[in-house]
Amino acid sequence: MALKLNKDKKQLTLSGDVGYPEGFDADEIEDALNELGGDEFNFVIRSDGGVITEGLSIYNQLRDYPGYIRGHVDVRAHSIASVIMLGADYLTASENATFLIHNAWTLAMGSAQELREIADALDLAELDILNAYTEASGKEQAFWKEKIDKPTTLNATEAKEMGLIHGVKETPKRKAEPQSLSQIEETLALVAKSRETQTELSQVLAATV
Repeated sequence: MALKLNKDKKQLTLSGDVGYPEGFDADEIEDALNELGGDEFNFVIRSDGGVITEGLSIYNQLRDYPGYIRGHVDVRAHSIASVIMLGADYLTASENATFLIHNAWTLAMGSAQELREIADALDLAELDILNAYTEASGKEQAFWKEKIDKPTTLNATEAKEMGLIHGVKETPKRKAEPQSLSQIEETLALVAKSRETQTELSQVLAATV
C-alpha cells in the first residue's frame, strides 16, 4: 500500500498508481478520510495515474470532505492523478513537477457492440475529467478539450498560469557545509584574540590620556 496517513501531523501521502495494489485506491482514501474525521489536513501526491473510475471516486470524496484540504504535487501528477489533485481547496506544486493531461483511454476486446459501449463510457469519463479542469481553472471546457485531444505535459509554472494550481514551491537551495569542531574552535580563538587586541588598545589609549 502506498497510502500513508499521519494523524498527528494531519498529513496524507498518495504515491504510486491509482487503483493498483502497489498504489492506492478509493476504498483506502475513504478509510483515511473517515479517520481524519472532518479535520483540516494536508496531502501530497506523486502518481503517474491509473484507473479512471478509481481516480474520479477519489476526486469526489475529496471534494465532498467537510474540512479544508491543502494539497501539494511532488514531482508528478499525470493522467487521472491530475484530476485527483484538484480535490484540494488550495493546491501547490514543486518547481520541478509535471502534469500530463490526455483523453480517457483503455485497452479492450469484444464485439462491435461491446466496443461501442466502451467508447460511450470513455466519452462520459472524458466529460467528467473536462468538468474537473474547467471547475478548478475557470477556463472554458473547449480550452481543455483542445489540450487533452493531444496529450499535453505541463510544468508547474504552466499549470499555475492555466489555473490548475495556486502556487509553485521553489526547490530549496543547497545547504552550507556544517562547520567542523576544529573550524568552530578556530573561530572562537579568533574572537578571543580580537577581544584581547581591543583590550590592549583600550589600555594604550587610557595611558596616553
